[in-house]
Amino acid sequence: MYKWITNNAEKNPNWMDSYDPVGKYEADHEIELSERLNFVKTKNHSYGESFYSVEDSGKDLLEAYANLMNTIVKGHENGTRKSFVKDNGELREMTLQEELDALDAAFVKLSERSAERLRKREDEAKVLEDYDKQLSEIKGNKAAKLFMEQFKSNRG
Repeated sequence: MYKWITNNAEKNPNWMDSYDPVGKYEADHEIELSERLNFVKTKNHSYGESFYSVEDSGKDLLEAYANLMNTIVKGHENGTRKSFVKDNGELREMTLQEELDALDAAFVKLSERSAERLRKREDEAKVLEDYDKQLSEIKGNKAAKLFMEQFKSNRG
């Protein structure tokens, strides 16, 4: 999938604006928004970038949301967008408003996931900060220095 997205992005950086797979299946706006988000990340950031900030994450999610909303609105206006939802066990075509509501719900879910990842990063940072503090307290301890010297000599 990554190669496919990258190849299309290299050929035409705006290819996702017009990409709208057609098929009679139940729409999953969360997956569709996630795919757009992955494309935006690939387009905006180098693969393997060492730091992906919270601001970058938020900007990319908003760009993906705006991109998909534009595709949905234009597709409904010109008749090229057909998304379906199960209603009483049967698939039926979604209205523009239903699609926009589903997109909003998907945006909220992805935002909540991003916030949870941020909380985990903050928790990890706190643990590392505590560990660093403990190490700095140990630095003056002769036993710790002896242990580190033995550890280094055993590795080498």
